[in-house]
Amino acid sequence: MNATDTATRKKPDLKQYLDPTGVQVLKKRLIAGQITPSVFKQTLTRQMVSQFFLEYTHPVDHALEKMAGILKRERSLIRQAAKNRKEAVDADSETGLSQPFPLPSSKKME
Repeated sequence: MNATDTATRKKPDLKQYLDPTGVQVLKKRLIAGQITPSVFKQTLTRQMVSQFFLEYTHPVDHALEKMAGILKRERSLIRQAAKNRKEAVDADSETGLSQPFPLPSSKKME
């Protein structure tokens, strides 16, 4: 990675990882005076970060998953082609068409 890659990479928006139910519960506790605003903020931050890392996958993992999918599809195609080839050979041997027709002789009939 070079400097431009790291400069153009965006920080993840952790707000999208907020649990709406958890936020409502924390708000009620804050309004009731059971927790302080700093505890409210720390709890939300912890919740967002932990949820982010539960769903986070490294970019290399994405590439590896994609490569695994490609390889799986290629192996499936190879197996299918081999199966079709085997079926074609079996069908030819059953009908007797595997041997070519005799070629006409090059000599003229007299």
